Amino acid sequence: MFIRQSSNPLKYLAANHPVVAITGTPQAGKTWLARYSFPGMAYVSLEDPNEWAMADEDPNFFLARFPDGVIIDGIDRAIGLISYIRSLIEADRRPGRYILIGSQQLELALKINQLMGGLAARLPLLPLSLVEQSQNATAPASLDEHLWRGSMPALADQSIDPTEWYGAYINRLLSGTTPPLMGVRDPARFLKFMKLCAMQTGRMINYSELGMGCDVSHVTAASWISLLEELHLIAKLPPHKRGFGKRVVKTPKLYFLDSGLAAWLADIRSPAMLSLHPLRNKLFETWVVSEFIKARWSQGRYEDLYFWRDNFGTEVELMFDINGQLQPIGIRAGATPNDEWLIPLKQWRRYAGLHGLPAKMVYAGIGPAYLDATPLIPWQDISEQAGRGLA
Repeated sequence: MFIRQSSNPLKYLAANHPVVAITGTPQAGKTWLARYSFPGMAYVSLEDPNEWAMADEDPNFFLARFPDGVIIDGIDRAIGLISYIRSLIEADRRPGRYILIGSQQLELALKINQLMGGLAARLPLLPLSLVEQSQNATAPASLDEHLWRGSMPALADQSIDPTEWYGAYINRLLSGTTPPLMGVRDPARFLKFMKLCAMQTGRMINYSELGMGCDVSHVTAASWISLLEELHLIAKLPPHKRGFGKRVVKTPKLYFLDSGLAAWLADIRSPAMLSLHPLRNKLFETWVVSEFIKARWSQGRYEDLYFWRDNFGTEVELMFDINGQLQPIGIRAGATPNDEWLIPLKQWRRYAGLHGLPAKMVYAGIGPAYLDATPLIPWQDISEQAGRGLA
């Protein structure tokens, strides 16, 4: 059994808001988190046809059964129910009365009903972080297996074949029952689009290129990227706007939030195949960035991670602010330190001057090391580093 880092933030939000919406990646464990965090609370799933019909036809009676609060799973299926919840909490604002579980579409519904104005809070749940996976004694020992297997809770069971699991996962997403994807009229084309996105993970988004690759317009490609964001399958990492006198790029980078899903979409079918695949470096970068995102999102921080790249190609893969200064983080998928790794970091430090903190680097090696006084953080220690600077 996993103890999610999001459990304490969820309890805190529920202690201060009458409504908390748990959104996030499909099958990331939203239901488990809610029921584990509030074991004595009533629970109802709108995937049950009888419950869904009651919520749709007689919402007042549906909610009256739970005077002390309820966990409502699958709220996407009965968005109209939210307005009735609003009426109830306006009359009785006791905190923690309603825990709503759904997709990112739920956030829009909450805003429309003006529940986010202090009455409701949102907690997005992503795949397992490394520290959460490490609680499992059978967690993958090698980096390549870790990247290939991914971080979905179901795959913590080592007896499950990731290739089969991700295949079934994608089929379920594209079955026409996933709320944000219900408007996609051509699932096969959308799957091709997802595969193209996987091949571009860790790179700046080119909507025209993605659109041409599956014969849709760049406008459609942009809308499909938004759908993947809505499901928390991908995230866009914005470029830092501060140029330090240099022209910097303005295009965000695309990252999958689960390296295993990206590997499956890229037709990588084993750790051995991944170890020799040209996408390996970007999959490692993808995983590192996702670990930083998970650490921040579990604490309710969503907008303080960036990359930096000038028009000459000098790039810092990741950076964030610490007390007004920028912390640069380099990412390298090699296990043997190389002086060339430091070239872009040193160049950026010259640009940034006193605005930049000393650089750090996450690498695929086994133990902590230094490269010309720059600390090299092994991939196994990523959780400690990703959690810093959150206070």
